[in-house]
Amino acid sequence: DGVAEGRGIGVALMQRIGAQFATQWPREPVFLYVVAGNTAAQRFYERIGGRNSGIVTEVIHGQTVSSHLYVWDSPLQLRGSAL
Repeated sequence: DGVAEGRGIGVALMQRIGAQFATQWPREPVFLYVVAGNTAAQRFYERIGGRNSGIVTEVIHGQTVSSHLYVWDSPLQLRGSAL
């Protein structure tokens, strides 16, 4: 519904996730899936350095869902960046 858009909540959350992951898995990539139709989320993750690594299609609860796989090479890319 856009209530939180532009307030920095998503950036703060991703920085927090990056900091937590960096303490446990500093050399592991971070990845997440974004439903193909969610272009606002795709733009957000690209803006904070996520790399769109392609589309994954799978069946979830009987429905075919296509999602974009976003990857950061290390949680350090999220932890301290200005995003």
